[in-house]
Amino acid sequence: MTDALSPEVLQIEQTGLKQPHRLLLEGLTIAQCAHLHEQIRNVIVLGSEVVLDLIQCEDVDTAGLQLLLAIQNDPEVSLKVHWTGWSATLAAKAERLGMASWLNAGRLLEETYHDL
Repeated sequence: MTDALSPEVLQIEQTGLKQPHRLLLEGLTIAQCAHLHEQIRNVIVLGSEVVLDLIQCEDVDTAGLQLLLAIQNDPEVSLKVHWTGWSATLAAKAERLGMASWLNAGRLLEETYHDL
């Protein structure tokens, strides 16, 4: 069975573009995690990196934070997936759950993100 690729991933595959693939997330919940995981996996398979832009991420639950933590804890994935731009909501939930220091390790500095 072949997975359907998003138009952005197809563009990377067709053009050979290896620049980081940016995903602007407005939500990071259990309802979105499976699709996001699939997008990330497809981009990594093509040899590109992923930058998750979380500045507008206002709808966050524990499953979403666990996905970020799982990415950070997997050495093969953590070198290829980073995030930037924490929303206040995401930062507060991560802090409340004691996950902020773990998740900070996967963040890109704002200056680095804009240089990509």
